[in-house]
Amino acid sequence: ISVPRLVEKAGFRSMLIGIWDPWSPRERAELLKAINGHRSLIAGVIVGNEGLESGRYTVASLCEAMNDLRRMTSKPVSSTEPVDWLLADRSLAACSTFLSVNAHPYFSNHQEPDDAVRWTLEAWNALRQRYPQLPMFFKEVGLPSRGGFGLSEESQKDYYHRLSQTKLVFSYFEAFDATVRFKRGLVEQSWGLWRADRTPKPVVEVLPWRFDKR
Repeated sequence: ISVPRLVEKAGFRSMLIGIWDPWSPRERAELLKAINGHRSLIAGVIVGNEGLESGRYTVASLCEAMNDLRRMTSKPVSSTEPVDWLLADRSLAACSTFLSVNAHPYFSNHQEPDDAVRWTLEAWNALRQRYPQLPMFFKEVGLPSRGGFGLSEESQKDYYHRLSQTKLVFSYFEAFDATVRFKRGLVEQSWGLWRADRTPKPVVEVLPWRFDKR
């Protein structure tokens, strides 16, 4: 299945494309194939996800891969790490064309919608102040709807509704809940805007864009 082809069919005007392993020959080949076939659609490349935090690779090897892929694709490049990592270390930003950030209030013990929005805004402002020269968006941001104290589908809806009224540029994390086949634990299974059976959660009714309900 060609993801860019499905994205075009759904009517999106642009997309970011990512690879998990910055040095995987197979992933690089698939990346180049996608960009060569959909160059005007693909706006940039995200190289790896939380690999520095987990120790899967070093800053030096990641930046080398990012520079390599920038040359190969002629596209803007970034990688994704959590807020705290980017605030503590400037080295990743130095080899990034833009910043792609994972910002989850839940993991910083902010579950109530107002408090979670406040934390997210503070994280955004801190990064914006630290890296004023770089375009930035929050690639992963949200609240799970089950699995912890205070979590619910209604609180998830309230969080996203309030966040959409701020200045943040962000992606909704994520489209669908996961099943036990893919993720363990109710929290990790419950980030979706739609449930695993593809029925919508309340948050779908307050998404700030028009969609066809037919």
